Amino acid sequence: MKFIGQFNLTGDFEVTSHYAISELPHPTTEFGSNNVEIAISGPDGFATCFRISEAGTRGDGHGFYVDYADQRNTIYRHFPTKATTGLLAMRRTGKNLTFLQGEVGGSLSELGSVEFGHAPITEVALQALANSTTDSLDVRFERLEIRADKIVRLHKPYEPGLNWWLWGPVGVAASALAAWAVQRWRASRE
Repeated sequence: MKFIGQFNLTGDFEVTSHYAISELPHPTTEFGSNNVEIAISGPDGFATCFRISEAGTRGDGHGFYVDYADQRNTIYRHFPTKATTGLLAMRRTGKNLTFLQGEVGGSLSELGSVEFGHAPITEVALQALANSTTDSLDVRFERLEIRADKIVRLHKPYEPGLNWWLWGPVGVAASALAAWAVQRWRASRE
């Protein structure tokens, strides 16, 4: 499951999501993982902040992953937790990207920070992933907050109201038909 925003972020930003886990089982495959995460990508690369249930010795945890577009080494960090609700966040200031987690209603604590770049973010996503496993997930994203220097909408918003290019000709045709009907009615009365 992946929800992708239809906007870009430029400059400094913070993306925060509240998650709630009902089922995030340990995968039955040797290298599987079940994740709840927020993810961003753009010309500088891909990054994610997650709550994970991972096969093997690491198990449950918070963490982050960065895959740079210029083929630098990827970065993966894992911090044990059993939390089933919480906050995940990413904050960019200048070229630094900071990964955060916290309790709902509490403050955020830093998981780590990396140099990432300052190019526009072309994708912001909420994801619930079953990676290399067939286990089912039951998770909710209850709130998403995005603050940025600039949020660029990719699609023109829906504009309610009459579309004159469509309804104008229909109105003219209806008026002509009504005038013809009134003229025929008057003629029939004479």
